[in-house]
Amino acid sequence: MDNRPDFLVRMGVGLPCTSVDVEQAYLEKVKLAHPDRGGTQQDFLDLQTAYQRAKEFAKFQDSRRHWLGDAIERYALQQELVAELGRRGGSVQVRQLDWLAGEIGEDFAQVLEVIDGISLVGPACDDRAIEELTVHQDVLGQMHSLDLSGSNVTDAGARRLTAFPYLRRVNLTDTHVGNATLKECAKLAKLEWLGVGGTHVTRFGRFWLRVARPDLQIGRTRANVTRGFRSHVPLLTLACILYVAAMATATHVPLDGVRLPEWRLVPVDKAFHFTAYAGLSFLLSTLAAAIWTGSASKRWGHLLRYFAVLPVVALYGVIDELTQPAVGRTADSLDWLADMCGAASGLVLFLVMRFVLKRQAERRWAHLATQRLVPRN
Repeated sequence: MDNRPDFLVRMGVGLPCTSVDVEQAYLEKVKLAHPDRGGTQQDFLDLQTAYQRAKEFAKFQDSRRHWLGDAIERYALQQELVAELGRRGGSVQVRQLDWLAGEIGEDFAQVLEVIDGISLVGPACDDRAIEELTVHQDVLGQMHSLDLSGSNVTDAGARRLTAFPYLRRVNLTDTHVGNATLKECAKLAKLEWLGVGGTHVTRFGRFWLRVARPDLQIGRTRANVTRGFRSHVPLLTLACILYVAAMATATHVPLDGVRLPEWRLVPVDKAFHFTAYAGLSFLLSTLAAAIWTGSASKRWGHLLRYFAVLPVVALYGVIDELTQPAVGRTADSLDWLADMCGAASGLVLFLVMRFVLKRQAERRWAHLATQRLVPRN
């Protein structure tokens, strides 16, 4: 069945055709259709009409092929970006422009896909990842949502979000952003929802944003997946209080007539002091981690904050030793030395466990994000 328009049939041109094909066909046909060459006036007029229509049709086809070529090139770049995000543990949501699928056929529907949303969650994502996204502005020009929850993105990285003017939802929950980011997000005219739970954004910052953008919804609820230890602060505080109470009771019980067993290598009372203060240091370090969840960065300098536990434990050890004579026990500097050795060991144990758990969390984020990747045909 010949699906060609009648004017192409009259010109003797097949599909697909270009303007050059139409011109060449016209030069051949006009030799026979022109009245000076033996043709009739009506044949010549019909040829002229068919030629004009075929030329306009060819221009449209040329333009559409050029547009489709650009779309295919853009789709190839988009596929490279999707693959790169997958290697980084990210996930991508896409949508099709269905209203165009009927124009160029279902076979090209996938070429018309555009990236609708990106999820780069977890500590593996940082400011550099956002900077690399801005390089692909042409591909991400129609992106509507961006999820960076639980990442190490700061104000410096969030400032680049203005490169994506069509964003409607941005999730910065449990990141390191502050009030400076709100000023940048306020510039996104189409933004409808902004998640800032667990960040450095203050009440004043949220109040300013509500005044500047009353149409914008502000999400302050922390993401369930990225809550970390912070939700356990009350429980850890109670555990520390009970632990200190038990220690104080044990070290202030009179030992009249009580003889402790003797060990060959280490005195048993020194071993008890070492173990008790190692546990106290570990508990206090865990409590500090719970309080600082979502605000610590990768820099080693922020790990030094955990060493503040040692002066606290040292002060408690001094008070503990100085108050023991009141109940008939003796203050021993060697006991305090054992206390500090135990406290240092407890802190080291905490830092080692923190490193191991952090690595496991990063792998878990990568696995979860990979599971959410949109399957590609």
